[in-house]
Amino acid sequence: MKNRVPEHQKLFQADNGLPVHIKGGTTDVVLYRITMTITLAGTGYSLFWLLCACQPTCR
Repeated sequence: MKNRVPEHQKLFQADNGLPVHIKGGTTDVVLYRITMTITLAGTGYSLFWLLCACQPTCR
């Protein structure tokens, strides 16, 4: 097996203005956006039910 660590170090340490979590390419961008969508949806859902629990009449 070839050691590919130096190749990955060059990729992730390159000064190209991109954050490290999306330097890996399209796959990293898609995974990042899916993760952020799930996180925001879960936070919104939790806040909705918290608000609903505070109300005297809720569904």
